Amino acid sequence: MFILLISLALLIIFLFIIIYAPFYVDISIDIADKVIIKKTYKCLAISLYSKSDVYMPEQLLDKLLQFSNTKKEINIFPRLSQMRQIKCQTLNWMTTIGLHQADHTAIFVGLLISCKSLIITGFSEYFDAVNGVNYVVKPIYNHAMFHSHCQCMFSMRLGHAIHMYFRRSNSN
Repeated sequence: MFILLISLALLIIFLFIIIYAPFYVDISIDIADKVIIKKTYKCLAISLYSKSDVYMPEQLLDKLLQFSNTKKEINIFPRLSQMRQIKCQTLNWMTTIGLHQADHTAIFVGLLISCKSLIITGFSEYFDAVNGVNYVVKPIYNHAMFHSHCQCMFSMRLGHAIHMYFRRSNSN
């Protein structure tokens, strides 16, 4: 009887963790002479999986062109109702840009700030909550360079992630 009660308690705890535990996806994109994309999956602050991909800009452009030429019937993005389950915990986007002429640098800094604010506004419309947003554009005058680093952390309930996985696998 005692073993049955302990088994039942462990089952209840396990189901509680599956349904209500936060599941985090931390994505970091670093753009310089190479593009480094790092993904880390966590549950209950425990790192489950981490992977880094390094691309040359030409390789990444080729992959994007291949992706745009795929069949349009395949929908890799979840439905909007499913996206409401995902919360964006943090969004940090730091960019350093410089051109040889200071006036051109100033113009591009203004354009980049405008583009970032539009992207983040659309991002916050698509996801339920964007909590910590931080975006900075740092100008470097009279020196040509570009470096951008974007890091965002998504979370959702583990039960919702499992449910979305099974719905997507059954629909394909």
